[in-house]
Amino acid sequence: MGTIGQDIRFGVRMLVKHRLTTLVCIAALALGIGANTAMFSLAEAFLLHPVPFENANRLVALVDSRTDANGISFGQDQTPVAPATYFEWKKEARSFDEMTAYAWGELNLTGNPSPQKVQSFQVPANFFQTVGVHPQLGRTFLPEEEEPGKD
Repeated sequence: MGTIGQDIRFGVRMLVKHRLTTLVCIAALALGIGANTAMFSLAEAFLLHPVPFENANRLVALVDSRTDANGISFGQDQTPVAPATYFEWKKEARSFDEMTAYAWGELNLTGNPSPQKVQSFQVPANFFQTVGVHPQLGRTFLPEEEEPGKD
């Protein structure tokens, strides 16, 4: 234990003597700690906490997979479900309490001094009911708002 004090003093002297190396080491440690903190924050937020939906363990995502002319699947190549396929599945499905869909896209938001690109989701009226999300203010979409011409 007596040599630990000597080792610490020697280490401090070397750090003071080689300032550039010390600064590089401190910068590398800071970047490493910052990157680890960011990654663990994301992992905690998305992997360790359940999704904020009622009955999240009963939600499933359905996707289409492409096949060749012989009906052989291309493996993990998943494509978005076509609207006609979704409506057919919804009409024929007996294993689900409810079925909904969404379409992700980007839109240009105008009206401000400069337009901004924003992410958007198009959802049917039953989307929020299906995932179990209730608005804190106002209401969700009504079924009659899905009709063409109703904005």
